[in-house]
Amino acid sequence: FRGAVITTILVVVMVVWVGMFLPLMLVTVEVRAKGCQACEKQIATQQTLIHFLTNRTTSDYGTLVLEELLVTVRQWVRNPANEAVDALWGTMQTWHSFNSSWVGAGDCEQRNSVAYYSLKLLLEQWKRVPRKVDYEMYAEPHADRLYVAFNDSNAFAGIRINIEPDPDASKNCTYCWRRAEYFTNADGKTLHIERVENPEAMPVGPVVHREENYTPSERPYFSAQNILVQAWKEQAELNATKAKEMPLKRAWSQIYKFVDGQVGLSWTAPIAYCGNYSCVQGIVSSDVMLKYVSVALIERWEKLQRNEDMKAPIGYSNSSLFIVNQRSRHFPKQNGMLVATSNRYLSVKTLNLSNESTDPVVGPASRALLDCFGSWSAPQLRKPGTLSLKVASDKCEHCTHDIPTTESKCKIVQWLPSPLDSHNNSLWLMVLVLPGQAFARKAQRSMQQTLENFAIIENESRHHTWEVLRLGLCMLAVVACVGTMVGTILGCVVERPLQRLDALLRDMVNLDFSDGGGELASWQAGETSQIRDVAKLQRAFCSLSRGTEAFSRFVPDAVVRHIVSGDRKRATMVHVSRRTVTIMFSIIKDAHQLSEWLPERDEFLHVLKRYFSVMTSVVELYEGVVGEIMTEPPGLLVFWNTPLSVEDHECKACAAALAQQHAIRVLNAEFAQGGLCQVQLGAHIGIHTGVVRTGNIGSAKKMKFGCLGDPMNLASRLAGLCKMYGVGTICSAATHNPLPDLFVSRKLDLVKVKGRMEPTTIYEVIGRICPQAYPSDEDFFSDSDLESGRRPNIKTSESEWDDQEYLPNTSSLSEDERERQITRLQRLPPTTFAVAKAVQMSRESVARNKSGLGKRKMTVTMMPWRFFQVRGRCPNLAAHHSLIGLDSVLGYDSSTEITDAQRSFASRYEAALSAFQRGDFAEARMLTFELLKENPEDCASVNLYGRAGKYLGPDGEVVGLTEEELKSWTGVLNMVGK
Repeated sequence: FRGAVITTILVVVMVVWVGMFLPLMLVTVEVRAKGCQACEKQIATQQTLIHFLTNRTTSDYGTLVLEELLVTVRQWVRNPANEAVDALWGTMQTWHSFNSSWVGAGDCEQRNSVAYYSLKLLLEQWKRVPRKVDYEMYAEPHADRLYVAFNDSNAFAGIRINIEPDPDASKNCTYCWRRAEYFTNADGKTLHIERVENPEAMPVGPVVHREENYTPSERPYFSAQNILVQAWKEQAELNATKAKEMPLKRAWSQIYKFVDGQVGLSWTAPIAYCGNYSCVQGIVSSDVMLKYVSVALIERWEKLQRNEDMKAPIGYSNSSLFIVNQRSRHFPKQNGMLVATSNRYLSVKTLNLSNESTDPVVGPASRALLDCFGSWSAPQLRKPGTLSLKVASDKCEHCTHDIPTTESKCKIVQWLPSPLDSHNNSLWLMVLVLPGQAFARKAQRSMQQTLENFAIIENESRHHTWEVLRLGLCMLAVVACVGTMVGTILGCVVERPLQRLDALLRDMVNLDFSDGGGELASWQAGETSQIRDVAKLQRAFCSLSRGTEAFSRFVPDAVVRHIVSGDRKRATMVHVSRRTVTIMFSIIKDAHQLSEWLPERDEFLHVLKRYFSVMTSVVELYEGVVGEIMTEPPGLLVFWNTPLSVEDHECKACAAALAQQHAIRVLNAEFAQGGLCQVQLGAHIGIHTGVVRTGNIGSAKKMKFGCLGDPMNLASRLAGLCKMYGVGTICSAATHNPLPDLFVSRKLDLVKVKGRMEPTTIYEVIGRICPQAYPSDEDFFSDSDLESGRRPNIKTSESEWDDQEYLPNTSSLSEDERERQITRLQRLPPTTFAVAKAVQMSRESVARNKSGLGKRKMTVTMMPWRFFQVRGRCPNLAAHHSLIGLDSVLGYDSSTEITDAQRSFASRYEAALSAFQRGDFAEARMLTFELLKENPEDCASVNLYGRAGKYLGPDGEVVGLTEEELKSWTGVLNMVGK
């Protein structure tokens, strides 16, 4: 406390010191606060602006690039092929309308007409091609091939145009044209490719190439229309009328490699002059090569590379612009195929999936998108979108930074779907990948300027603050020394009562209200400290101590300790936990007769108070916790192994039950001495061990400590069975089985109680083997208990406590089992000794309550029933004098011994019960008859005798049971209805 007082004084000194320099400090702090506030606002504004500009610029620029590319794809891929097919198919329909026999594959003249008109159509598109052309980099949109192919005759006619450098610089011709035409010959499967020397007259030149075994209907450009024809046939089988109404559809073929090694795809239309698929004769097809799409990607990527807003150069290792075949309805295996890329050193001449690409950007970005969305056909990829990903990991790892840095591994991935037809049967996905710091040049400039401004303001503010602090250091040192001296003197005056108050608080946490130094009594008498605040604390502690002591009388000590120590979960919140607990219901026998025996209210309450005081002390000596004092019927609900763990709790519960039965005899004698000879108390005790839910039960406002579960019901039912069997204590098999041989018991019956489906084996706890010579009370009670008052008058032998004098014969047990039995016995006080201690403790408790002091460490000894000064109420009072004296109670009591006759009687009863349970009713009746001759008041034997006789006829035969019932007979006594 002294340190706290000195610290307080120093704090006051600091406050005074600050007050002295307050005007100067206010100016300094205000300047610094305004500067820091301005910097913080500026930084926040800049960060918001930077984040917005970076993301907006990237998104807008990427959207612009992808939209331009979308237009390019339509110009290069969709529009030229569709225009060529439209024109050629329209012309063929016109020719056929004038001559129905003209189909385009009838003879060489028809095929030449088709080829010539195809050449004219392509020339119209190729006229838009500029004269100066870089073959690898640039060309205008056009179709490369236009042809017709027939499935039945395998006829083929068409044109393809390629651009080649002029080998003869003297010639004005810039382009060389090639014509592809199929002629029907003997084998019908040879494709002749001939050069067209003059596109206007179209003379046939020399054959430059022959393709053997060329069947048009088996080529990839035929596959899409074959799929549509097959779908029409299936529909026709189901509904012919609906099939005729199906319109003709144009479709893109799969991406495949052409005869000359180029990669592309074909836009196909069916040749069906009847208007439906019932008369399909072939296809009209226009080919588009993918290399020109790559050229367009390269052009736009290089334009992006030259952007001045780029913070750092972009290259093939950190950016890319590529197209993926997102959806191909008729060829799903090509979903995800790489169509084109901006990497000029990665020529798309092979058919590869984009996620398998060797490009350092295309492959990881594709794999990251697939990891994010699962497939290329995901709904998120069917609409434009943007993500910031760490594509290098091939995983869907999102970037969370606000401002990308140069060291960042994040990539901005933006995509835009591009449909190739009106039905979205073929869909390409255009993807743009840029480094995260690509557009961060302006952002970093703004941030750098902001940080520089903030550093300047911060340095100036710090300089002024230190100047002010240096001015006051000298005065602070002087005032601090004076304050330390004052604090030391004041601390010495206040510290001692606070230290004693702290000690008493620690004792109260342990529920020790003894007040060994007498301070608590003096505080209650008004002798408090001269310091007002300390005196308030002392008076408040007196009230708290009285309240806590009173509260501990209603709640188990362990729960009160949790409350006082601040264990919120265990003390003040509703919670339960599963534990194996031994439960005891101890009920006063024939409690309703007490009101008849004791018509006066004071006498009735005094008997109950005395009974509960002694029984509670007995239970606590055996580490039990009184969970509840019941009123109807009057009795105790006791727990072992909750809320604190108790070792050998089954043994301690049974020992406590035996001690209670013995204590009742002592109380009856004590009542007789007090003039209440008509009071003859008894107890019915039920004990069961089982798994329950134990803890604080109730609501958020009201709760109590207790247990929930079937074991509570069974323990209560066992207490109720005591009257039926005429015994004092009954335990279940769950409690009996862990007991060592030191306890003597009798197996009573196998019963099925109300609320349980399974039968329960019950036992009578008769007694336990106790030493013939008692040890000293130091072996069973703590030093604080022994210091509390007079030591009980115990008759002990001069020799030490020898285990062999009272242990049973354990020669058949192993050494470990024998040691465990000895340990259990030594932990349990003898019955009469525990009863004597409980009687003495209850008397001292009465004296402490009257004096208003604490629970323990009392030296008051009070004779029982002193306020009963009634003479002549009990005629045979002298006959009980030998039972009520404290000395005789503490001495050895022969009534606690287990005789051989008791053991024999219990063994023979168990033999009779075993005969009854196996269906030998004659033997059971005979054995119980012998028992009743020896002890006709044994209710258990009377019951068993009557139950066995119920199933015996006049001649000793079994009656009332069928053979099947007799085979399954277990002798269960059904008490469900009671």
